[in-house]
Amino acid sequence: MNEQLTPEMQPATEVSTNETADVHERFESWLNSDESQDEPAAEEGDVAPDEQAEAEPEAESEEDQPAEVEAENSEADETETLTIDGEEVTLPKEVAEKVTKIQKRLEADYTRKTQEAAEMRRAATQSIEDTKQLAAFQQENIGYLAELHSAQNELQAYENVDWASLAETDIAAYSKHKEIRDGLREKAYQLNAELQNRQRFMGERTAQEQQQKLQSVIDTVKRAIPTYDEATDRKAVQAAETLGKKYGIQVDTNTLKQMLDPLVWIGLVELSKYQDLVAKRPETNKQVQGAKPPVKPTGKPTSSEQSRAQKIQKLLSQGRIREAAQL
Repeated sequence: MNEQLTPEMQPATEVSTNETADVHERFESWLNSDESQDEPAAEEGDVAPDEQAEAEPEAESEEDQPAEVEAENSEADETETLTIDGEEVTLPKEVAEKVTKIQKRLEADYTRKTQEAAEMRRAATQSIEDTKQLAAFQQENIGYLAELHSAQNELQAYENVDWASLAETDIAAYSKHKEIRDGLREKAYQLNAELQNRQRFMGERTAQEQQQKLQSVIDTVKRAIPTYDEATDRKAVQAAETLGKKYGIQVDTNTLKQMLDPLVWIGLVELSKYQDLVAKRPETNKQVQGAKPPVKPTGKPTSSEQSRAQKIQKLLSQGRIREAAQL
């Protein structure tokens, strides 16, 4: 039997289009309501987080600027500039003080070692000279030295003789050997005296030859520098001493005066002149700065020149050339 179903009795399997749209609208409004609750509205005058983050570094940089300036000033106060090997180097003050102490100690050591080297060189030079003189003396007096050596060897043989026992046992042998011994002693004494006289004579001769060489050097220097005298010589020695102090070298004036090279003394005289010029330079600069400027000519002829020119012109117009030439 077919029964007709009323609308109320039909299954609710289909949803109308209006109802579906209404559900979507309610769902979206519910979502929006949740988001609005999670993010409260910004009040008037509040700064956005991004803008606040950008503003904070600027404020911090402005606050840090005085601190940076103070740090730079403190660093400048804690540093010191030194000149090392001709270059300026900025170091921390504590390090600079240590470097300065090391430099002073090295300079003192260098000066001391230079002086010791100069003294050793002078002693070595003197030793070589003494050795040469001794060799020359021995060469000239080899005969005397051989006789003295022989006499001393013979005397050595009599040192261990028991002279008292010999006199008791053999008086003749005692007298003979005592006479020989006394003769050897006299011979050695005379040879020593002769060699001493010869050595003294040789020293005087060497000194005289040295003086002649020095005089020859002085004559050569005087030919190059006619004004060379004792005062010039003293200034040359002072110039050498000043130069030695500059480079930490001790100058031995006695050794310097034995220099036999004329060019050395001519160079020292020129050096002393240069040192005098350097010493007078500040005074010369003052004189130049205080000098009056030269008067520049105006270029206008004086009245006497004009009168002379007029006379010459007048004589030339009258044909009196000779008189015009005399003017």
